[in-house]
Order: sequence, then structure tokens, then C-alpha cells
Amino acid sequence: MSVAPGLDDAAQAELVRNGRYRLSQVDGILAAAPEGALTPDDEDLTRGQAVRRRIGKLLLIGLVLPFLRLNERLIRWKTHPRAVIDRAEVPFLADLEAAWPAIREEFDAVFADEALLPPPIETFIPHLAEAESIIGGRGGSWHGFALIDPKGWWIDFNAERCPRTCEVLRSLPGLQTALFSVFTPHTVLPPHQGPNKGQLTIHLGVVVPEPDGSCCLQAGDEVARFDEGVAFAFDDTNTHTTWNEGVGPRVSLLVQVARPLPWPASWSNRIAQPLFQIYSYPRGGWGRLIRAAGTAPEPAS
Repeated sequence: MSVAPGLDDAAQAELVRNGRYRLSQVDGILAAAPEGALTPDDEDLTRGQAVRRRIGKLLLIGLVLPFLRLNERLIRWKTHPRAVIDRAEVPFLADLEAAWPAIREEFDAVFADEALLPPPIETFIPHLAEAESIIGGRGGSWHGFALIDPKGWWIDFNAERCPRTCEVLRSLPGLQTALFSVFTPHTVLPPHQGPNKGQLTIHLGVVVPEPDGSCCLQAGDEVARFDEGVAFAFDDTNTHTTWNEGVGPRVSLLVQVARPLPWPASWSNRIAQPLFQIYSYPRGGWGRLIRAAGTAPEPAS
């Protein structure tokens, strides 16, 4: 099994242990939330604003979170516990792969123009600038060219530069977010996990450097390789990390979609996915990545 570069033994053990993780990710949201993150203090609010906030808190605690827990239980009941998803469960991976030549051509055209090249960690995704300071510790950096932001809104002035890429994206069922993710050499994303088991994260290898096997993603004890023109999907509620130890940049088209599911999980997940967009903290995986990496204990000397 490949081992993520730069991880100590304890961090690697945590990745593998997470393959047997069974506690609710929704409960994990509450446990990880800093005080006031779910329901900010009511100071300096008008009476009407304070009442609406209290109603929102009651709805969150009494209805939304219990429903998200139910949705997660149904998904666990109806799906295999693997972190890297079997291709048979995600048949539209083949559509992305078939479009790879056009996607690569559009990416090359956009990034050939230095004026369009974003600085490390382009905006539109909260907390990514903070992630850059953590990721850059080994000399790497992470660029992003977003096509759809985390709330599902198309970023038109980027999307219009990639019409054929966006055409295939619009054909994907349950499309939520999409961006070109660029890892320079020696970039390692710290281990982290998402809260939303009803969502799948897909990577299509757009540009993958030599040598073979130098760019991978590890989720739990499973490892997926990045290869040009090849797509894979994984469940990011498993603790995961990804790295580029190649000789050049690694580019993937990173897409998140609602997970294809059988009934009754398909019914509950259709309701749950908009709730993750409405309630910002459960959606905030990047913030949890920053807190986990920034507060990790120093290795014993």
C-alpha cells in the first residue's frame, strides 16, 4: 500500500483506522464545531433577528440534524462501506473519461494565458488561503480554477472559458460543485474528512506527471492512483489525504455529486442535500481541515 508523504506513523494509523469508522458524521459535526459556530451569539441583533435565529436553532437541533442522521443511517444500510466507490455504482464516470481530450484541451488553453492563472488557492472556496500555508510546508502549493462554487452557483466568467467541460458537467446527475484542482510537486493535503455521506467526490486525471504512481489519494486503507483520462469516485466522510510526488503539476477535474442510491436512501438523500447547502457549518469541511492541521500535536521528540 502507498503511504502519504510527510505523514508520521500516528497520522497513517488514523487513516487506516478510519476504514472501520462507524460513528455518525453528523454527530462529528457537532463535536467538532467551535462554540457559537452553529448558532452565533444574539448580541447586537434586533428582536426580530434574535427570534428568527432562535427558531433556526430549534429547527436545526430538533429537525435538521435528526433527519441528517437518519439519512446517513439509510445510506450506510444500502451501500458498501468501501471508501473508493465501485465504478458500477457511478456509471457516468465513463462520460467524464470520454470527454477527457476536450477537457484537457480547454484546461491547457486557459492556463497557457498567464493572466488567467490563479494564485495559489484561488478564491470562491472559504478557508483555502489558510490551507495554502499548511500545504506549502513541503514546498508545494495548491491552485484551483472553480467552475461551480460550494453553494452550487456557476462561476460564469470561468465557465465560459471551458464550454465543452461545462457541457459534460451539466449532463451529470446530481451535480453540486466542480473545479480544476492543481497540485504542484511536493504538495500533500493534510488528512481530513467531510460530513456528507450522501455526496461523492470524483477526480478525473487531466494532467498527471511522471513517474507512474507518484500522485495518489488515500482514504482509510484504500489508495487510488491518478492517471490521465481516468476517473474515480470516493466517499470523503472517510479520513483522506492526497499528494503529488511527481516531477510536474498534477491537474484533476474535481467534481462533487449527489450519491446515486437505491430507495429509500435515494428519497432521504434528495431532501438532505439541500440542507447541507442551507446550513453552512455542516458543509464546512475546509474549516475542519484547517483546525485539524493547525491544532495537531507536535510529534514526540
